[in-house]
Amino acid sequence: MSSDIAQDEMIEIGRILKPFGVKGDLKVQLYIDQESDLKKVKSFYIKDKKEKSGFRGLGFSSLKFSETPEYAKVQFIDIKDRTMAEAWRLVPIYIPKDLLDAPEEGEFFVKDLLNLEAWYQNEKIGIIFNLFEIGGQEIFVIKQDNLTQDLAVPFNDRYVESVDSENQKIVFNHLDELL
Repeated sequence: MSSDIAQDEMIEIGRILKPFGVKGDLKVQLYIDQESDLKKVKSFYIKDKKEKSGFRGLGFSSLKFSETPEYAKVQFIDIKDRTMAEAWRLVPIYIPKDLLDAPEEGEFFVKDLLNLEAWYQNEKIGIIFNLFEIGGQEIFVIKQDNLTQDLAVPFNDRYVESVDSENQKIVFNHLDELL
């Protein structure tokens, strides 16, 4: 299944982790908050240099969530057995952005936060190069300018003063507590 969707219209929604069972099902990690976020999705997309758009659709016949929406078991139409499924380990999956509801006030897509400048006490200290979750808490990882050590900062009101998407920066507070 090919697609004419442009790169900037796609958003990474998760990654295939590993085969699940013998029939070609795959365990998928999803970067969503709730199952309903994927209610309009009928196919995931993978990067494919052979396609004009750079993406190829992978239709699925079944999407079953675990206890949390972070993981699901997916049965892709074109993957028939475990041997075929083995080739898909750790492949990022995408969907068109317009299939997701826009984030509410104060919420963001992870991809929109990556590579923003990190500011503290009116100085640029680095860039946001990762965001992950540990124990229900989201953590920014700042690649600090002129330092070899990265800085992990909780994404909460204590440490994040503002997210300024227009100026491509995040202003932080109280970072001296973490140094």
